[in-house]
Amino acid sequence: MEQLQQLRRYLSVGHHIPGRLRLRCRNPIVFQMIKREENQLNELLAQHPSIESYRLNLTTQSILITYDAEILPFELVEQLFCDDFDTVLNTGQSLLQRSLAAQ
Repeated sequence: MEQLQQLRRYLSVGHHIPGRLRLRCRNPIVFQMIKREENQLNELLAQHPSIESYRLNLTTQSILITYDAEILPFELVEQLFCDDFDTVLNTGQSLLQRSLAAQ
């Protein structure tokens, strides 16, 4: 999560429907770094059981993430890129634990 917090300031939500999120990178240099370190991005996203896939788009400098909206609530994903990170992280961990426990 620390890595996500560091990247978060360079990303904005381009499009979001439940289960599908497009993040736009505000800085072309940062996007190139993400592309170069794609293995680390892979590891970061693989840690979360709700992430189904992702794709980097060099033309639009965006990341398309598909996720299981039943595990990761739409509202939490919205908050993750709009609200204070620490608040979202604490709330998100609590919601995630409850949703995984319910399965």
